Amino acid sequence: MTRPLSFLPRPVRLALRLALVAALVWALLALSDRAMALVMRFETGEARMLSAAIFAAYALLLAIPFVPAVEIGISILVMRGADYAPFVWGATGAGLMIAWAAGRFVPLTFLVRLARDLRLVRIEALLMRLRDMNPPARAAALSAALPRPVAALLTDWRYLTLALLLNLPGTIVLGGGGGLMLLAGMSGLFRGPLVLATVLLATLPVPLAVWLLGTGVLA
Repeated sequence: MTRPLSFLPRPVRLALRLALVAALVWALLALSDRAMALVMRFETGEARMLSAAIFAAYALLLAIPFVPAVEIGISILVMRGADYAPFVWGATGAGLMIAWAAGRFVPLTFLVRLARDLRLVRIEALLMRLRDMNPPARAAALSAALPRPVAALLTDWRYLTLALLLNLPGTIVLGGGGGLMLLAGMSGLFRGPLVLATVLLATLPVPLAVWLLGTGVLA
């Protein structure tokens, strides 16, 4: 079966994917402005629908590796205030779980092609090595790709390690939150319910602080 757009040159496919991401960002901002305008006019029914669309788009953006998840979430909190904190928290958790599910259930062959089209050479090489490995071998390969102190914690304290990595800015080299959750899903070492609990707890502190104390805590 011929995959969609396979007849197009690689630079064209890359441009189309980047254009799609840019369109999603633009739509997110446009929907946000529209929702706030409706709230000011007390059109609560339509405003709620648009707000739901905003956070659905936000969650999808967070699932994409190398998207600055923390910066997007903080920007929404700063612009929209403490009332948005619970929704930012929920959307962040949803986005990260989408990335984990993609790593867990999406065929690695598809992810290899996607990384190749996006010119993510290191990610493509890692995915190609993982493609034919069983979960223990994948864990060993992923450990080799991480800093040594982190790799030592990957097995026995993997959920705690995942929570810490989600809050460390230096992990952008692994794709940020979306990339980390994608790798966690591909490893086959993380169980869904425990991953969900880990993600919700790891992403709670900042939204909770903003919700209780206001946006001043971000200054």
